[in-house]
Amino acid sequence: MSYNGSGTFVINSTGQPVVTNTVISSAAFNALTADLATGLTTALTKDGQTTPTANIPMGTFKLTGLGVGSAATDSANISQVQSSFGSFLTAAGTDTITASVSPSLSAYAVGQTFKFIAAATNTGAVTINISALGAKSILKNGATALSAGELVSGSMYQIVYDGTQFQLIGAGGVTAGKSIAFSIIFGL
Repeated sequence: MSYNGSGTFVINSTGQPVVTNTVISSAAFNALTADLATGLTTALTKDGQTTPTANIPMGTFKLTGLGVGSAATDSANISQVQSSFGSFLTAAGTDTITASVSPSLSAYAVGQTFKFIAAATNTGAVTINISALGAKSILKNGATALSAGELVSGSMYQIVYDGTQFQLIGAGGVTAGKSIAFSIIFGL
């Protein structure tokens, strides 16, 4: 085998190295070329022609220069994680809210958390449709529909998907521009 258990490339030592003025045996040469072929076939290529066939331990090293993920199956870089990338919605509508997120959401999943600034004050029960996946109710306290005025234009809200609908977190929103700590302390 070309690679040992530590990932070091080992060329077949039988008949190697070739000594000047000796005949190279076909067995030694074929073993050498077979080891080289195995080594090259086992290597990952930098241009993406080959893909891993097993998990790749990083040995406490890190991936650097990682681009911004743009699909749900991409890796996220730390700046995306730190800024809660993908959780802030661009929302429009009053009682029937349509929203988008980047990268686009491909499915709702239990535990997904989103924040949005209400575009208008609601006049009754509210639904939200994120990335055109289908409208889901926004409820409070488990199963209670929102009443008129519970979403105030310009205020920020957080919702969590429970597998059936979205649950509104907290009693009220945070007005855009106010600090979250101020809003929590004074109940705004």
